[in-house]
Amino acid sequence: MPELQTYEESEQSNNYITNQLIQKYDEKFNELYKRIVNINSSIMNKEELIYKENDEIQYKDNTIKILQYTMVLVILFGVLLIMYSQKIIDLTKLLIFSIILFLIYLLVIYITMYSSFSYANTGKYLNNLKVELAQFYEKNIEDNSGYQCPATCPPVTPPPPPNPNMIQTYQQPTLNIDPQTNVWKYGDIPTDLYTSPSTPGSAFYANPPNIPNYSPSDENEPQPFFGTTYPATTYYKCQWLGGQNNGGLPNVETNTYTTIPCTFRQNFKETARYICNKDPNQYGLARANCDNVTI
Repeated sequence: MPELQTYEESEQSNNYITNQLIQKYDEKFNELYKRIVNINSSIMNKEELIYKENDEIQYKDNTIKILQYTMVLVILFGVLLIMYSQKIIDLTKLLIFSIILFLIYLLVIYITMYSSFSYANTGKYLNNLKVELAQFYEKNIEDNSGYQCPATCPPVTPPPPPNPNMIQTYQQPTLNIDPQTNVWKYGDIPTDLYTSPSTPGSAFYANPPNIPNYSPSDENEPQPFFGTTYPATTYYKCQWLGGQNNGGLPNVETNTYTTIPCTFRQNFKETARYICNKDPNQYGLARANCDNVTI
């Protein structure tokens, strides 16, 4: 008859199975995330190819139209030569009609090409429009507004230049994929916001910074495709494969443990792995209730 497991042994067995399942989940998630990144990159590359292909098709269509107009011009000019040879028109009329035909030919080509390129370049014009308007505002409106500070306004003292040794940059390791978002901690981030439609128009122009970016109904808010269980998640300890003294390079770590797998970071290797209920960078491994699952 097999011996019954004690409570402690049963808990250890359950924790082991749970940790194994979590690691399998992490492996599957990393695999699917890489696939999503590759698909998105492929879509972007294919879109660029489609744009270039459309430009090439447009160029060929324009060439075909020019050839068609040229053939019509040659046929009509041939008709004029036949009429001249048959004494239907004299040399003066031949020259006049030839010049008129050639001018019409040039005008038709110009109109065709102008309409074609105008349609193709509309997107470029719209993209540059905001830059041109900003420059126009700075040059013609802002500088010539005639506004003067009242005498009661105190002088504005410019802030001192920042100390380069005290500048705190965005503490996000550089990943070997795009995007650079730490999806293991923050999850998928929506690409748009939802501004409440109940905000009155007058309030928008009176004080636009106070317009909240939210939806009056939660079901209409932009939702991420996937979330996370942070801070209860898997943490990794990564080691830089370069020299010991990196002299302030971007690989300097501010945290000992990270939610980003080391395989997503160039020139790093994994030295330890933990499954924790809290962030061990804040509480430590013991207080964060971490299980060592280092491979």
